[in-house]
Amino acid sequence: MFFDILDEYEINVRGADISNRNTLLGSVKSRQQYDVNVNHRFYHVPEYKVASPDKVEYVALYRSKNNFMSDSPGVIHYGKVISYVRIKRRDIKELNASYSPDDYYYRFEIDRWETLPHPLKARELAPKACEMTSHFLLKNCKFVNELYIRNNDEFKLYLGIMDVLSGAIDGIEIKDCKVFINRSAILICSEHGKRKFKIEDYKKNTIETLHKIYDFIFN
Repeated sequence: MFFDILDEYEINVRGADISNRNTLLGSVKSRQQYDVNVNHRFYHVPEYKVASPDKVEYVALYRSKNNFMSDSPGVIHYGKVISYVRIKRRDIKELNASYSPDDYYYRFEIDRWETLPHPLKARELAPKACEMTSHFLLKNCKFVNELYIRNNDEFKLYLGIMDVLSGAIDGIEIKDCKVFINRSAILICSEHGKRKFKIEDYKKNTIETLHKIYDFIFN
């Protein structure tokens, strides 16, 4: 049985706008920084790394594998931004400025840090100094790499491919394409042609391959 995922998975994204990137995924350089950010309810990032600070409604703290390998790397805490200010690094008194004290930073003040019911596990892509994602994805995903899903339809495609790979369904339909498993590949067929993606590649680089599948179907 093939499912039309644009309809079948609509309930999974009802009321959401994944393309609204309102959550800053902020990495930290050390355990010390993480503890200071959490205890003092703020996050700071170089000015040049945030294009539109007024659009940051939430901050999620990313715990890297390098610094937290033995202590749940990924995302555990997030918080709602109540204000932000542009200041020099030297004026962030909670942490010593090791270099470039005159560089400008954005300091985001957090109402309180919340703990995700199901922390996001680190997998594949690791965020750079900061990335923007969707608050919906933050609350509804299992892995950090899923925060890079770009919109509602790509999220539905992701859910559909997961169901196909698990054997829950035979395949999915989206627009004029059918997506199903053919031996060791994900096969996409339409009246305009075919495209194969190795299952091994999808499992190894899930989001990067998902983007390619989505772009083939929708572009």
